[in-house]
Amino acid sequence: MKHIIKKLALLFVPVYLWFAFFVAFEPNNYFGIKKTASSSQPVARVRAYEQSPGTNLIIGDSRLAHFDMDLVDSLTGQSWQNLAFGGASLKECVDLANYVLDSGNQVDRILFELSFYTLNSSYNTDREYNVNALTVFMDTVKGTPDTIESGDWTAADYLDDAGNTIPLHKKLYEYPALITTRCQNWTLNETELAEFLAMAQRCADRGVELT
Repeated sequence: MKHIIKKLALLFVPVYLWFAFFVAFEPNNYFGIKKTASSSQPVARVRAYEQSPGTNLIIGDSRLAHFDMDLVDSLTGQSWQNLAFGGASLKECVDLANYVLDSGNQVDRILFELSFYTLNSSYNTDREYNVNALTVFMDTVKGTPDTIESGDWTAADYLDDAGNTIPLHKKLYEYPALITTRCQNWTLNETELAEFLAMAQRCADRGVELT
């Protein structure tokens, strides 16, 4: 019997190794194994919401994803949960808002980003995110970790390409060139605007404060 147990234990070695690998590199904390996720990708933020749903929610793209949440909480006197993520389109934001409204969880307030940029018909994305333990491991090996959405800036964020100190964050210098292509031939995304208005009406009907 002891020999059988030993053989079975050996058979499970690959399972143990894979589990250890998974725990070490799984970025989204999908199963709630770790205290927090190592990623700020939308899957990680939605899973954090599912595991501990807040009642005051922030939904938008990187302009909201970079908020200093401790500062937000202290200024508003309330606890907020940030579901915003980089590159989020109006469609993705409306889908996320409808998801939390359908979740059955209490929702008191939603701070929703609606901008000239996301209302553009040419910016209408609906993506699938494939950030998993293997991709994080490969990024770690290559030295290209996930970009964390936060408000924590370092001195390097205020240096130009030549290494000279600049008065504003370098992204503010890069942004005009990035947004120009989005503004050319701008047309209103009427379909997604209608979806937003329908979501706004749902909030009004449920007494959810939408800002």
